Amino acid sequence: MPPNDGDLILVDTMVKVLVVEDNAPDFILLKTALQGIHSHGFDVTHAETLKQAKKLLHDKHFDLVFVDLNLPDGFGISTVDEVHKASPRSHIIVVTGIAGDLTVEEAKKAGAAELIVKAYLDEESLSWTLNSNGLLE
Repeated sequence: MPPNDGDLILVDTMVKVLVVEDNAPDFILLKTALQGIHSHGFDVTHAETLKQAKKLLHDKHFDLVFVDLNLPDGFGISTVDEVHKASPRSHIIVVTGIAGDLTVEEAKKAGAAELIVKAYLDEESLSWTLNSNGLLE
C-alpha cells in the first residue's frame, strides 16, 4: 500500500521526483506539467528503464515516483510492484497511455497512490491528482 502517515510530502522544500518513462515526449509532457503546479518546485530525475529506476531508488529517496506501465524491461502491474518494493515510502503515480491498461484499484493494490492516463495529463489534472491524494499542500 502507498505510504499513509498523515503527512503531506512537502510544503516548504523541493519535491524529489523520479519519472520512469522511456518515451521522451511523454517525459517532457509530465515534467512541463509539474513545473507549473508547486510553488517550491520539483527536483526531477529521469529513468528510462525499470533497472535504472531501481538503482536510483536504492541510492536516493524520492517523494514521488511517476511510473509508466510499458517500459523496455517492465510491463504492467509488475512494474508498479517492483517500484513499490524498491521504495515503499515513495508515493507512486502510475502514468499510462491506455485507460484500460490497469484500473485504479489494481494500481493501488500494487502500491500506487493514483493512476493518470497520459491523454488527460496536463497541469490542472496533475495538480488535482496530487492535491486530492494529499500529496501536496
